[in-house]
Amino acid sequence: MRSVPRRERHRRLRNAKDCACRYHSPTPQIFDRLELLDQQLNYALPVGIISQAIITTDNYLGYSLSHYLFSGKRTAAFRSLDDISLWIEKGSLRQLIVDMETLPVSCIEALNQLRALSWQQSDIQIYLLVSDKTAAITQFIRMAGRFFVLSRRQNLASVREALLSAAEPRLSESFSRTDWLMIETLAQGASLKEIARQQSVSYHRVVY
Repeated sequence: MRSVPRRERHRRLRNAKDCACRYHSPTPQIFDRLELLDQQLNYALPVGIISQAIITTDNYLGYSLSHYLFSGKRTAAFRSLDDISLWIEKGSLRQLIVDMETLPVSCIEALNQLRALSWQQSDIQIYLLVSDKTAAITQFIRMAGRFFVLSRRQNLASVREALLSAAEPRLSESFSRTDWLMIETLAQGASLKEIARQQSVSYHRVVY
């Protein structure tokens, strides 16, 4: 009768020891490395003038571009277009690199903001990184404004060469303000007939 409680007591002690080893062991090195990487990615913005801004929610891309592509320059990465409003007001921004694949807003909304920025600050060079998976979408982005469109699949050396040389000519806008307003309204869910009524144009004009 005494052997049963003794075995039960040993079993509880053995399980307790296993739990202690399992949950109270030192943190594995892999987590330390991940924490260090996270600290490196969430770096502080440079103090003073920022001449180049990178818009992306891809931490690895933002870190690579700001630390290895523009070494020695006033470059910083931001997560949205709204975050750079202060630097636009200061007038120090000269280049804007936007990762179109990871923006927290829709493509139409982002292009609308960028179009407005290009009209307000014509001296800012705007580069858009696209995936090139769908040729029609890439062409649409290219026609949306006075932007440089670059493939997101390039290596850092190719991206750097494209940004520094600006060999690709800036394309003039293919969409007029009226056409873009139609596109923007259509993206908001309005029908073609509603757009025709709002702009006081014929339905066929909106369609074509």
